[in-house]
Amino acid sequence: MAVQSPEAADRAQRRRQVVLISALAVLLGVLAGCVITLGVVARSALGRQQTQLTALREQERRDAEIAPLADLGTRPTMDAATLATLRAELTAVQAADTAVETEVATWLRGDSELSRVWTALGRCMAQVDAYDRAAAGFTAAELKGLPAAIDLAAEATDCGRETIERRAGAGSL
Repeated sequence: MAVQSPEAADRAQRRRQVVLISALAVLLGVLAGCVITLGVVARSALGRQQTQLTALREQERRDAEIAPLADLGTRPTMDAATLATLRAELTAVQAADTAVETEVATWLRGDSELSRVWTALGRCMAQVDAYDRAAAGFTAAELKGLPAAIDLAAEATDCGRETIERRAGAGSL
């Protein structure tokens, strides 16, 4: 084996360092691309799910308009217990909305997994569905100030939509 001069050894060492640094830079770029792709996919999936849920709610609303015609005489009656149940359902929707916003913030800090955001969102939408079904058979006068259906555009009952859109607009998603 031939003995290398100190300059040749330094050049060889520098070449190895450049190759190592280049490989690390490429790996970092690939990881950043993956993270960005996952964020875009998650946001896109959330938007698709919101669109599907809106379409489903619109279909249910149309079905609810037709259902009373088919079931004449079987309309539910509003009593104190039913009114209390509807108020509790509305409170549950608001609590589920807060839970979604909390999970989004926790996920953005890196203290939680994205699956927990999806779980909270699913629970919130289930609560919205439960309230809408319970309130569907009553008139505005019978509901005594309660909404006939949950407004997903209202901040208190949007299942985190405003928080997600605000954070996405600010670039923090």
